[in-house]
Amino acid sequence: MVESAGLKRGDAQVGFIPFVFHGPKHSRPEPDRLPLGDIIAANLDHYRLDADYKHGLHFAALPTAWVTGFDKASPLRIGSSAAWVSDIPGASAGFLEFTGAGLAYIERAMERIERRMALLGARMLEAGSGEGEGGQQVQLCGLGSVVASLNQSLTRVLRIARWWIDGVEQDGGGEVSFAMNTDLASRAISAEHLNAAVVAWKAGAISRETLLDLLKRGEVLPDGRTVAQERALIHRLSGASAG
Repeated sequence: MVESAGLKRGDAQVGFIPFVFHGPKHSRPEPDRLPLGDIIAANLDHYRLDADYKHGLHFAALPTAWVTGFDKASPLRIGSSAAWVSDIPGASAGFLEFTGAGLAYIERAMERIERRMALLGARMLEAGSGEGEGGQQVQLCGLGSVVASLNQSLTRVLRIARWWIDGVEQDGGGEVSFAMNTDLASRAISAEHLNAAVVAWKAGAISRETLLDLLKRGEVLPDGRTVAQERALIHRLSGASAG
């Protein structure tokens, strides 16, 4: 005996499954390529080479003593309180020297992979094409495309939830949305650039307004701060310090 049940909202039958897919470029059920796939593969290569490199160091770089012309029955101890002495003419002793020519190739291979991982990581923040609302193509970075896709799918989740609770049509719920910040690149100004900007302003090479704009874009000052407001704050702080 086979039984079937339908999903209902109140007494009304729901004609769809309220489920939303999350993908790196879209919220459709078709799977997409893993954004970090190349970085993961390079990281695995680096791990294997690092294991080989350390394995080679363990066996080749440790000092190994050797002797020739010594009595095999005589114990040979290493340390400041012991000396190797042999009455056999031509006897000699020493330590095997580590050259590691083969390990140098592993080192260079690891450096190449490290540069590749750095390049792949930087490309995640480079501009590329992504899909926005309604299938419209927009210019986004690799990581920004993931964020845009998440914005789209979570907006769909919120609209379904609102429809389920309040009965508001999903297509008419444009005021319900989810948005994460897509400004993923670090914009903070460095100490060197900050000093150079101040020196240029003092020398008259740039205006106070240009300096303020640089400080805003460098995330030193808030975006809405004007020159007059900044001067008022400086004057207020100077008066408080004097008092």
